[in-house]
Order: sequence, then C-alpha cells, then structure tokens
Amino acid sequence: EPRIRRQHRYHRHSEPGSLADAIAIFKRGKLNLTWIESFPIPQSEGQYLFFVEVDGHEKDARLRKALDTLTRKALRLEVLGSYPRSQPVG
Repeated sequence: EPRIRRQHRYHRHSEPGSLADAIAIFKRGKLNLTWIESFPIPQSEGQYLFFVEVDGHEKDARLRKALDTLTRKALRLEVLGSYPRSQPVG
C-alpha cells in the first residue's frame, strides 16, 4: 500500500466533546492523525473549521468508514488533497 497522507476540512458546531468525538472516530479505525488545527468561522458564533491530516489511502476501507461516519456528524467535510508521505530520516 502506498504511503499516503490526506488532508480534510471538517465543519461543525462547537459543542462540548465534539472534537473529541471526531478524534475518536479515527482512533476506532486505528488511523493515525498527524495534524489538527481549528479556526473559528467569522460571524458564525460557535462554528469552527477543523483541518485534519491522516495517514491512509483513499482505497483503505478503514479510512472510508471513518470519513463516512464523520460526514454524518459534520455540517460539511471536504478532501483537500492527498500526497505521498515522506520517508523517515535516518
């Protein structure tokens, strides 16, 4: 399987535990999140965009299942791109 990293943008209302719930979806799928960043949406009280990066190929059933689950909980989920992971140094 190719060493692929994917980036996604995830939009949802901010509620206690909402980010933890999203992270748990990837944990249950045994998927490695490598980057998470959040940004409040201007003029949208309580709504945030979360940018997440995850190791996994689009053909990976575990990743597809996690993204399907996340899509049902999100206001919007977008794939921003996929690219090869770098090789370990050393």
